[in-house]
Amino acid sequence: MLQDPTRLWIEIGDETQQLKILTRLKHSVESSGGVLTARELDVISAVYNVVVRLSGLVVVEVPEWFTTSEMEWENAQVSRLKGGEEECLRAAFIWGELNHPNIRKFFGACHVGNPLIIHEKILPIACRGFSWHHMLDVACGLAYLHGLGLVHTTLSASNILWSARQHLDGNAVLSGINLVR
Repeated sequence: MLQDPTRLWIEIGDETQQLKILTRLKHSVESSGGVLTARELDVISAVYNVVVRLSGLVVVEVPEWFTTSEMEWENAQVSRLKGGEEECLRAAFIWGELNHPNIRKFFGACHVGNPLIIHEKILPIACRGFSWHHMLDVACGLAYLHGLGLVHTTLSASNILWSARQHLDGNAVLSGINLVR
């Protein structure tokens, strides 16, 4: 296929598909390069170089949080983002820096193709009943966010969630999607 530029051009698709191919190839080498054979690395490099030459696109850096599957984590859930690549990048860069027991855990994201965020699996708090303890959890989560200069733009009852993390015994958590500085 690499020898037939016309066929390759058809196969690599539009700019979105080309960026997805380049990002995933670069991520594969960065995350699994140590286990790939020299031949596999040569093939990946050749495909990457041809796609760069044909598309004019270059992937300079793949974010640390980049992932392509929720299979890497236990109790993970996927959220597809309607706002596209920009919304995914904004959410991942902010959410990826957070670490608090009352903020939903962020595991990774894929900003190319069909953007998605992989995070802790949760239930709506309404499924468990809302208590004063849960209100305190929400207040602690908000205090943490506000202390970092972040605002939750869509705070509502539907964004107050129940975490079943083993060490927490069912605390309320806030989603990390829709945070702004």
